Amino acid sequence: MHKRPLRLIGTTLLALTTAVSVAACGGETADPQAAPASVSAAPATTAAPATTAASAATPSPSATEAEDCLVGTWTVPPKDLARFYKVVTTHHGQPLDAAGTAELRFTEKNRYEYTVDLQGEAEGMTLTMAAVISGEYRTDGSTITTKKDKSQVKATGDVGGQKIDASGPARELFASSPIASVPYTCAGGVPTIEFSPTGKAADRMSIALQEK
Repeated sequence: MHKRPLRLIGTTLLALTTAVSVAACGGETADPQAAPASVSAAPATTAAPATTAASAATPSPSATEAEDCLVGTWTVPPKDLARFYKVVTTHHGQPLDAAGTAELRFTEKNRYEYTVDLQGEAEGMTLTMAAVISGEYRTDGSTITTKKDKSQVKATGDVGGQKIDASGPARELFASSPIASVPYTCAGGVPTIEFSPTGKAADRMSIALQEK
């Protein structure tokens, strides 16, 4: 990946470059007069199995199974969405203040779909973008892994009333899923996903989704 400023003149329109490369635990006192009997009966040896049996009767904790709360349709809070794409574009040399909506849907058949609509301002240009990233997903209870990701993008730039097709450059921005190989949790039955704006683990952003 490389950094290039936005330009909206002819084929030099590079308004958007990709960054969305987007988990504890007795005994009894023996009667002195009964010492011989105690010795022959070997009470200590007899008591040991009883203690072992008691311990074995206590069920050990089973491995924690995280509830798979992903299935459903969720939205990304607008403030988090704006923050996410500000990091994306800043990372590539041209900050873009964008606002809009995003929806993330997971199905029981291990399919996902991320739909986003954004509008932003940069260098005297108004940019409108609509994108859908979809594919397959798997989880291990703490991490989401995606594959067969596909993206569809449509973008338009408006400079002084002149509209320019910006779909080509915009495809770079939405080339990768923002939830590929990232941790997630299901506290309270609500997914919180570590969205990835740059592809680097250090830049992940924890976003609690909202039920649609």
